[in-house]
Amino acid sequence: MVFVTILLTVLVFSALILVHELGHYITARIFDVHILEFSIGMGPTIYSHKSKKTDILYSVRLLPIGGYVQMVGENGEEEVDSALQKKYDLTPSGKSADPNANAALEIEEKEEKEEKEGKEGKESKEDGAPSKPQEDPRALSKKPIWQRMIIIAAGGLTNIIIGLILTVVMVATMNGIGGTVVAEFKDGAVSQKYGLKENDIILKVNNTHVNTHMFLAYSIMYYGNEPIDLTVVRNADIEYNDNGEMTGYSGGEKIELKDVVFAIETMDEEQGGVAYGVVDFQVYRVEKNFASVISQSFEYGVMMIKTVWDSLHDLIVGKYGIEAFSSPVGISGEIGNAAKNGATSFLYLVVLLSINLGIINLLPIPALDGGHLLFYVIELIRGKPISASLRAKINGIALTLIFGFALFIMFKDIVNLFI
Repeated sequence: MVFVTILLTVLVFSALILVHELGHYITARIFDVHILEFSIGMGPTIYSHKSKKTDILYSVRLLPIGGYVQMVGENGEEEVDSALQKKYDLTPSGKSADPNANAALEIEEKEEKEEKEGKEGKESKEDGAPSKPQEDPRALSKKPIWQRMIIIAAGGLTNIIIGLILTVVMVATMNGIGGTVVAEFKDGAVSQKYGLKENDIILKVNNTHVNTHMFLAYSIMYYGNEPIDLTVVRNADIEYNDNGEMTGYSGGEKIELKDVVFAIETMDEEQGGVAYGVVDFQVYRVEKNFASVISQSFEYGVMMIKTVWDSLHDLIVGKYGIEAFSSPVGISGEIGNAAKNGATSFLYLVVLLSINLGIINLLPIPALDGGHLLFYVIELIRGKPISASLRAKINGIALTLIFGFALFIMFKDIVNLFI
């Protein structure tokens, strides 16, 4: 089972990374950006293929912990791309280590200047030496800023979109869809003592609208560690089909239930020790048809995004401690458990991971996609980009901190596995 869990974890993370990088890759191809390499994974190369048509290197690397689409000029016009620098034996100044190649470059630049045709990237007639990489008209830095922003944002947005599409698949394959109508209370239910009744149709938990049992359960869990307000429809005429599934309702009165209390449970210390509310009632299922699948999928998607956003907020304000963070090592255990609980549980976790990856990458943190977007916003405001050297320093510091933190969390998860 351990081997299966490891294999599933590798497959899940590889798929999420592939989807993310495909977002960058496809939009870069649409806007005709010069791509050098499309890589899945990090570290040593275990497979590579160079396309004769596009000259793009496609590679698979040993460690399934990342990936990248390497584009010419992605760090600005001042940059001489390291891959091209190595390929053409250029120094950081854009000159070749070969004196003959430098002479050829000077001749070519002189010809281009005289002709004023702007044909950067053509080969020199003397010995085939290329022009400077930063003069490549297909470089990312040469593209309009709106195109650059789309290319950078495409990775995270693709993860979110794929997550929402998988949500539709998840809902469509469920045996039943839970609604928000209270069917019956569990033994010892607390909320019943505070005014909630059977056949109440719950519309809101505090100010959060709920239309699915999953969103209802999450909202009670998140807010229910203290008294909450519920908006319900009472005494409505509820319609059911032959399978006992709710098809609709009419009439009834909308009422506000103030300070409803639910039972409270507390997570283990290793999970953060956070208190949460517990749903103490069963709900009726909703009739499953095309309209309900689409509407419920939308609600699930909103809930997933809210889950990630709430988690980020709680981490920032200190609701969760360091123990709440998980590396791929820690997440692998959750993937294994989800797989054992069935396809729906496994798909739910994949959706959550995909949306989580998309949102995290779009945060304005240096070295992440959102950090690049922040640099572009600053460029729009200033009218000129931040220098490549300053960006490199900021991203370098951020990467060091991110990798250091990731290694620390991974070490914690490995220790927990053995303990």
